[in-house]
Amino acid sequence: MNKKGQVWIETVIYLLIGLGVIGVLLAFIKPQIDRSIDKSYIEKSIDSLNKIDSTINEVYYVVGNSRSLLLNLKRGEILLNSSGDYIRMIILDSKYEYSEIGKEISISGTRLSVLTTEENGRKDVVLKLDYSRIMNQTYDGMEESKYIQASEIPFNLIIKNNGVIGGITNVDLRMSD
Repeated sequence: MNKKGQVWIETVIYLLIGLGVIGVLLAFIKPQIDRSIDKSYIEKSIDSLNKIDSTINEVYYVVGNSRSLLLNLKRGEILLNSSGDYIRMIILDSKYEYSEIGKEISISGTRLSVLTTEENGRKDVVLKLDYSRIMNQTYDGMEESKYIQASEIPFNLIIKNNGVIGGITNVDLRMSD
């Protein structure tokens, strides 16, 4: 009778030790997993912005040319800033530092720049496509800004060359219904 109690106590102790080891391992591994997931998402976001840039380049040289681009935005937000002629994507609360904090870097071979900021222990990654010296960017025919929030549903971005207005090429961006 006494041996049955000892077996149960040993089983419970081994189980607690095993759970403790698993908990310690997860405490060290989970941050690495989170960083890897965020790194992958940032790289996919860079690819998405490069697709937008490539599509803008396709329509840039032919007046009236228009292209449609289907994009997924699972995290963060995109700002289409017509007054500043840039497109900015912000990925909030990233576990991965893509660049040195506070230092904007350019990604070679692209128009993209990346800035990692830190505020109150939270890191945000800002990706930016700057067209200020190249073209005039409008949103739905007007000089206004548009925020696109993360959504499970892909959005359709239509990019159109409206021709030369005031001596500079006008490229219009808008969301389709």
